[in-house]
Amino acid sequence: MPDSDIFSGVLVWGFLAALAWNLKELVSRFPYFFLGLQNTQIALPTLYARGMIAGLASLQVLLIAADSENFLPPLCYLLLAGYWLYVGWNAEGDEHVDWLGAFACGTAIVIFWQGLSS
Repeated sequence: MPDSDIFSGVLVWGFLAALAWNLKELVSRFPYFFLGLQNTQIALPTLYARGMIAGLASLQVLLIAADSENFLPPLCYLLLAGYWLYVGWNAEGDEHVDWLGAFACGTAIVIFWQGLSS
């Protein structure tokens, strides 16, 4: 059974995934509020947000891995994070929200996996 820190991390990332998937209509109604002004067909705040979210999630996964001898969850996660960043880098609008939901859901699953292996 995962400890409370792992469980709270899973809940936070799961909540972010649910929030992203359920607010798609609201984001499509007010894209400038949620996604920022468009510059060369890409919302710059979303690019920075993707990098920051991926960095924070990777840091959390690696810090949890520092206490464990199982290297498979963080290795799989870093590969997935790289793939998600590569595929979703130019996503906009609803695609960005789908990307955010998938990334948060994957992060929650890997953190839970790490909690089971410790």
